[in-house]
Amino acid sequence: MTAMDCDGEPFRHVATPTEIVPPAAKGGPMRVTVDKHHLLGFDAGRELTVMEFGGKSFIEVIGSGEHDDDLVLPESAWLRRHSLAEPLVVMLPEPTTTFFWLGEDMRSFQGPVELS
Repeated sequence: MTAMDCDGEPFRHVATPTEIVPPAAKGGPMRVTVDKHHLLGFDAGRELTVMEFGGKSFIEVIGSGEHDDDLVLPESAWLRRHSLAEPLVVMLPEPTTTFFWLGEDMRSFQGPVELS
């Protein structure tokens, strides 16, 4: 992470894309590898949407599960729900693999992360 002050205001550069792979199928996600420093926090009682892909878990960071049935997933990927009995704090790995669906119902899953 790089940091600087500009006119007394702190700025932090926390994410730099290093590789962008276009969608493999129409309506599918673009895959972006990102060098990032990102900590995620979720309250107890929250239900998360998790994409399982390649034996790894990717947590939803942008969007909602409202249109899960319409989501074009990467081949062999699937979605599941993960209910939190207690608060969860996750440090995304460095680099992070990010799946982005752009458009009206923007979605993003990032990871891989460890979820118990």
